[in-house]
Parts: sequence; C-alpha cells; structure tokens
Amino acid sequence: MASTPTSRCLPIAAALLLSLSLAACANGPRGRIDSGPGSAPTVKSVCASDEATVEREQAELFRKAETERAAQLEREIERLQADLETAESALVEVESGLSESNGRADAVSSLAVTRIQVERAASRAPWRAAEIAGARQKLDEAERQVDEGRFGAALFFVYRARRVAEGVLDEVEQILGSGRARMIKATRVNLRSGPSTGQRVLAVLSAGTPVIPQASEGEWTLVQVTGGPAGWIHRSLLGEHVSDGSLPAAPRP
Repeated sequence: MASTPTSRCLPIAAALLLSLSLAACANGPRGRIDSGPGSAPTVKSVCASDEATVEREQAELFRKAETERAAQLEREIERLQADLETAESALVEVESGLSESNGRADAVSSLAVTRIQVERAASRAPWRAAEIAGARQKLDEAERQVDEGRFGAALFFVYRARRVAEGVLDEVEQILGSGRARMIKATRVNLRSGPSTGQRVLAVLSAGTPVIPQASEGEWTLVQVTGGPAGWIHRSLLGEHVSDGSLPAAPRP
C-alpha cells in the first residue's frame, strides 16, 4: 500500500517534538507538550528524567561527603581513646605514688618538644585557634605540675596537648592533599543543607576556614568541611585556593 502524506510526516513530527522537548529542558522553564499514545516522549517525561539524574548525582555526592566525614570521626575517636588510655595510666601512677618514676628531665623535655609542636600547628592552621588555645592551657598546667614535682601528672597534660597538635597537623595534610581546598573569605558564612537561602543552616563558618568543593549548582557550591558536615554555600563566598604557600610557614625549632 502506498504511504500517505500523513504517514510520511509522523516520524518527522515525532523527531521535531522530541527536539523541542530536550530544548525546553535545557534552556527554558518546564513546559507541557503532550501528545497522544505512541507518540514521541513529552517535555514533562524528558525533564523528569533529567531531574532524576541530577538528584541521583547529588545524592551520591552527599553520600561521598558523609563517608569522608565518618572516616574523620573515626580518626577522632581513635585519638580520644588514646587520650583516655593515657589519662588512666597517669591517674593510676599518681594515685599509687609512682609519679617519681618519671623524672623531672623527662617531663621538661616532653613539655618543650610539645610546645614546639603546638606552635607549629597554630601557625599552619589559624582557623583552629580555639583548639590551639586549649592545648596551650594544658601545657601551662603541665608546667605547673612540674614546678610542684608531680611529673607523672605533668606528662598527662603534655600528652593531651600533643594529641591536639597532631590532630590539627593531620587536618592540614588532608586539606593540602585534596588539591582543591579553598578558603572562606567572608566573616560569617552559613553552611546550608541545600542550594538555597531557604534551606536549614548546618553551621556558621568564619573567614579563613578551608573547605573542599564537591559540586556546583547554579550560584551554589557543595563543600566538605574537614572535621565537620557537608553543605552548600554561595559561590561568591569562596576565596583563594589553599596551597602550601598560602598557609603561614611553620616556626623553626
């Protein structure tokens, strides 16, 4: 049977309709071009497919960011467990009257070495000022314990300060190793659960805090905060890339 003009036009019309559908998804607002059964996909179905793909990709990025955060938390738990073991050993030593088994020279030497390590961490990670302040207080307490002749107790506070410094320096290595970390350049930046000012605030980041970008959506960037949550910030609030040269130099021993 010879084909009619109408039957010859149907494939052309279907292809044209699909092209219009894809163009509407890419360049314009979500449209509604519907056709009868057996015809080309509609704008609504094509756009829904694209949205589902984007949602899957965003979910995967969030999953990866949360996995990285979980690994950081595990490392922190290991440090805390080590602190607990050190504390228990020091307390047993003090309570049993064996603190003199650690001489003054050992306590003074450990105190001096750890002060250098803490100051190195302070210079390399100025965004961890609160943690560094706590480590310095522990060292001051260790020095007081040395002056009073309680060398075992002094070493307990030295070990705690050392763990803080080690944790901060590990974070610096993670940031530099990522190769894509950037600094927050505004004084106070809201880290949000989604790419919109209407989304929930997860944390408030201060200027100089390093974050690792994961993905972008419009004017928003999904970032991972080392030792913290993943969330969205406005792209304009991201400053320079973090490099070894952009961080302060470590003090010489």
